[in-house]
Amino acid sequence: MMRTTRRQLLRHSIRRASTKTPLLSRETPERQILDASLRSSLVCNTLLRSFEAGKALQPRQAYNFAGSETDPAGKLQNIAAAYRVRPSPLEPLAVATGFLGGAAATLLRPLPGASDLLQKAVSGAVCEHYNDSVRQFHMGELQEEEAELKESFLELRKEAETLGVSAEGDSPMAGGVRPSVQNAVIAAAKVLIQVSKLV
Repeated sequence: MMRTTRRQLLRHSIRRASTKTPLLSRETPERQILDASLRSSLVCNTLLRSFEAGKALQPRQAYNFAGSETDPAGKLQNIAAAYRVRPSPLEPLAVATGFLGGAAATLLRPLPGASDLLQKAVSGAVCEHYNDSVRQFHMGELQEEEAELKESFLELRKEAETLGVSAEGDSPMAGGVRPSVQNAVIAAAKVLIQVSKLV
């Protein structure tokens, strides 16, 4: 798989900057919304990639991910670079949270429903974020001209949905453990995503 080089990112950035879109000004409300959406989407991407690395118990995969130009995650990284959106300082926390969640999903496989529960909880929180991001286009908060960004959101949402569907079923965990654990994981992921919009 071909990886995106810094030179390619810079070339992509210059090409997009030449379009002179209003969103290039950091002072506009639209640009602030775009920055927040991209920054939190990068955190979502990190969360999912780290979760997959955790499932494989491969910590290096969580830290060394680099998407290609055709990969949805790579496209998102390119767009963020084009707009010079700074990564959230919560990225390391997203790596740790995702990896620990994925590792727990693997280690808890003997417990009926536990692994699927964690997988669906993480994918559900990420899907909700991308649904909100796509909704911003329909509400006019993000411009329809940013078709490339909207396409990336839809592709990444599909990936997150696939992760949730790949869970085998709804095998209940003992007693009330299932809903409480699921709600805790969803809440933690949502807080991480929402805070990353601000910092």
